[in-house]
Amino acid sequence: MTLRYSLENPTNSPALTQISLPPDTPFQKMHYHALDPFPNEIKRDLDGNWIATYRIPANTATIVHLTAEAKVTLDPNLNIPFSSPTKDHTKSLKFWESDDPFIIDKAQVYTTPKEIYDFVVQSLEYSREELTFENISRLGAIEAFNHPDSAVCQEFTDAFIAIARANKIPARRLIGYAYTENSVLRPLSFEGDILHSWPEYYSFEKNLWIQIDPTWEDTTGGIDYFKQFDLNHIVFSINGASSSLPYPAGAYKIKTEDTKDVEVSIGEIFPNINPQISTRMTQKKFFFIPIPGMYEMQIINDTGEAWYDIEANVTSLNSDIEVSFNNKPKIETLLPFQTLDFDVTFFTRNISIPKDASININYLNLKTNNLLYESSTQTIKAGPKLIKQIQETQTIIYLGIGVVVIALITGSILVFRQRRESALRRKSQEAQKQTQILQ
Repeated sequence: MTLRYSLENPTNSPALTQISLPPDTPFQKMHYHALDPFPNEIKRDLDGNWIATYRIPANTATIVHLTAEAKVTLDPNLNIPFSSPTKDHTKSLKFWESDDPFIIDKAQVYTTPKEIYDFVVQSLEYSREELTFENISRLGAIEAFNHPDSAVCQEFTDAFIAIARANKIPARRLIGYAYTENSVLRPLSFEGDILHSWPEYYSFEKNLWIQIDPTWEDTTGGIDYFKQFDLNHIVFSINGASSSLPYPAGAYKIKTEDTKDVEVSIGEIFPNINPQISTRMTQKKFFFIPIPGMYEMQIINDTGEAWYDIEANVTSLNSDIEVSFNNKPKIETLLPFQTLDFDVTFFTRNISIPKDASININYLNLKTNNLLYESSTQTIKAGPKLIKQIQETQTIIYLGIGVVVIALITGSILVFRQRRESALRRKSQEAQKQTQILQ
């Protein structure tokens, strides 16, 4: 697939903007071939979205290109962690009006995911009106039931989520691409950049988010998309804590441009690669002076795939050198091309002067304790044992601020004292002159 994100900053100041990249899910594994330009930061949010942050200069536009492949499966990949449901996934939100009296009334009748799904399929009818970005308007659950003949995929999705949440069943909206060779039986909601939305609910019995598609069951005349999903749905973004954010690929457009931003084709071979992780050690500085033994450790994913349950194991090849972390690098998810920062301290056991030392860095799988990736040996400068006591960067910052504040206060007192003494001397001299005149 090839995805295009158009980012514009019309203001006179630099601005930060974020985009949602297609994520891994238990039923979907992503491989990024290229992401250009690289983001300033990439993180995983509470719903499992991969959020990339870009800094856009003033009065400019940036086009982000992503080329990627997705492997979709019917059986869940239990090695891919997923976000557990929270109270946010049962809240009433715009478009998901689970606290509305009509929704509450229906929730008392239809109490299970299957009953809710069947009710939505029976109550709504897919609109065959030609839809574009310009004329489509999201109705939300209540308006969908008020206008049952005007529903498209997002109305089927919103209706299910609202009633599910009214029953305290965690539910979310998935937005992405759904491959179809028959747009009549399996329609999509937009022309141009074709997007589709469908719901998922959390099964406490299976301990898993379960995807379903009431829209396609309605349009296919009864093909069951509740008990058996398919391999045609690719997730671009997940809406759970918010009913509309983050936006999926295909929604980042500049109004003056008419562009094709989503292109997907079907492949047969998914890349099979091994982890490649770089480690960069940067010595910390205090007022531009390097601090022996104190380093920022950057862990960099050099591949376009995410890796899971990783522990960085840093050991010294010198017996008299100890290694200490503020927070030991145990990484649940290392996203494609992501860089993570950790503070690490190296100090000597026996001597009180800085010393060069060699370290070795291995990356282990936390679940199996097997070697995942072996990094190269690096040379660092270990500090005296005293360094351990000022290991946290904040301590140095506070010490620095304290020194500056004390210096400013001391300087202010000295200046004030000097001015006061000068003023007293002037007054004394003036008094003496006045006395001489009077005499």
